[in-house]
Amino acid sequence: MTESFQNFIDGEWVAGVDQRPNINPSDTADVIGLYASASEEQAQAAVAAARRAFHDWSRGNIQARHDSLQFVARELMARREEIGELREGIEGMEDLEALIGSGKVEIEVDETKNVVGGIVRRSRTYDLTMVGASREGWWHKLVAGTVPERVLRRSTGRLLLVKHRRSVVRSRVLDLIDFFR
Repeated sequence: MTESFQNFIDGEWVAGVDQRPNINPSDTADVIGLYASASEEQAQAAVAAARRAFHDWSRGNIQARHDSLQFVARELMARREEIGELREGIEGMEDLEALIGSGKVEIEVDETKNVVGGIVRRSRTYDLTMVGASREGWWHKLVAGTVPERVLRRSTGRLLLVKHRRSVVRSRVLDLIDFFR
């Protein structure tokens, strides 16, 4: 029998209004599980919970965030066989697991007064540094740019910038501002 999975919304497991199959891409006859489809209200509740969690997370103590990420990493490694069974047959997963288990990938949290300088300084010692999106006010973005953009301008190392676009119109306006800077 195929296992059913619920949605995790605001700290609780919630049944959806319907279920959809998750099919193994390397064996389309293999249904991995049936996953809950949320109602519009459930989706809105999930988004609201995520926004609250992000608000708390982004303003939290850097050591607490580091400890949380380390906990998640330890849990993932402890359950890697279980996760491996779920992902069995997906191309490239063996390579990814080997890379994570090899110790070649490091996650670091660094507290510094100058965020851009700290990231630039640390990126010199790594093959690749991933820099996530940041939230600065519009005036700060207009005058100085975002943290990832400033890191990109100053770093001599290889960077992978991850950026979230809020809306097409807003993104285009910001792109025009960047063009004329």
